[in-house]
Amino acid sequence: MPPKRHVFDVQETTAAKWQRLCPNRAPPASLAISHVSYNSDVQDVVPKRGSKRGPPRSTSAATAYVIPPPGRADAPVVRHARRGSTAAAVAALAAFGSISLVEALLQDRYAKSASSTAATLAATWEFFHDQAFAVDDQVVPYLPITVRILVMVGALFKAAGYRSYPNYISAMKGRHIEAGFDWD
Repeated sequence: MPPKRHVFDVQETTAAKWQRLCPNRAPPASLAISHVSYNSDVQDVVPKRGSKRGPPRSTSAATAYVIPPPGRADAPVVRHARRGSTAAAVAALAAFGSISLVEALLQDRYAKSASSTAATLAATWEFFHDQAFAVDDQVVPYLPITVRILVMVGALFKAAGYRSYPNYISAMKGRHIEAGFDWD
């Protein structure tokens, strides 16, 4: 049995990863890495040659955001973080303010690849909603979702033969709750 190798959790640059995964291809010109740091005196995480110590225990102060190569507009941003830091949180609050931090949280609550799916589900629901209530004298708003709306729109989904109706309900339930209404 070969001896056990000790592997340190060292951040790999995008260029090094590209070279490792695609050795016969040159990296694209747009391949870039940007470091976001709240603490400017953080040491490099790669140990010096011949050093027996590994990387520092917490690399959260020097969190790196790796920008993926072009191709997909909804490609995720890779965030290398090992452990949270209260100092980094306080520094981010002082630097950016609470409104910006909340906006960033709300923007990242769903994967980028899921946003277009949720928008499509909602658009189909709204189309059926408009068709179901086209003959009403008064405009029936999309939200809050009432029992009447649920039954009328659900009947159209059934008549159309949709098998993924629970996905539409889930998307609209999320919008209903985010708008501040109770789902009971």
